[in-house]
Amino acid sequence: MTTFVHNLVNSIDDRWHEVRILVKRASEERHTNTDLYDALCRASVLLIVAHLEGFIKESAKAIIYDLNKFSRFRDSPLALKKTFCKPFVGALQEEGKDIEARIKRLIQTLEGLETQFLVEPFLVETAYGNNKTPSPHVINRICGNFGVRDIFSWLNNSSLDIVFSGVNSEVELLLHDLRSYTLNKTVDYPYSINLSDFGIIKPALKTNNSRSFWETFLDQLVRYRNDIAHGSSLVNSFSIEDLVDFQNKVIVLKYGLVLVLCYQSMHN
Repeated sequence: MTTFVHNLVNSIDDRWHEVRILVKRASEERHTNTDLYDALCRASVLLIVAHLEGFIKESAKAIIYDLNKFSRFRDSPLALKKTFCKPFVGALQEEGKDIEARIKRLIQTLEGLETQFLVEPFLVETAYGNNKTPSPHVINRICGNFGVRDIFSWLNNSSLDIVFSGVNSEVELLLHDLRSYTLNKTVDYPYSINLSDFGIIKPALKTNNSRSFWETFLDQLVRYRNDIAHGSSLVNSFSIEDLVDFQNKVIVLKYGLVLVLCYQSMHN
């Protein structure tokens, strides 16, 4: 039986169908109906961000479903066990109790039972209050639930950075390679992902506060989304080329997140 992650990755292209429809129609109206063109471009930005937001949540679910179906709680990485157990002891923080010790004892108890992970502790809503907008901070918090510290340091200087080169042929090849590789490596559990195949490296301790291309891009994209959604910007400043660029970067980021989270869900 194929994995939940494999099925999710296989649906990525279909999930972008409506965005591609909007972009295509905007391209057709660029020189004939500027009002419709502007509206379609602005709507496309909202949908691009919405797709990223939803995908992060669905990725977390798919990985947890695979762990429950194909693995055992006791064999899972410690970081995932801690994330699962923290909500059960979180209320005790106000009492000044030793939370880590209590989590450790709870993990030991659950390892002796037929425990299955709940999805909720890993979802977007629990990562940063009710703010689900996929900012770098929120994405880092989500990935942190899976034991991935500073996800953008993992992706920085990897092969995925080609998407910032502006060379369309290279980006198209990268998208093809990422799709084929991720589908192939997640069809069975345990996943057979080797992050070095795309130059993705687990980082050492972060030594500076410089932001990666990915963080800068997401900051800008979320700002565009918020300006449109909150009505603070009523003028379209995006071209068809901008929308295609946003879309490609988000899709590449999706694959990067899946690769790292799947890998880390099997390693301490």
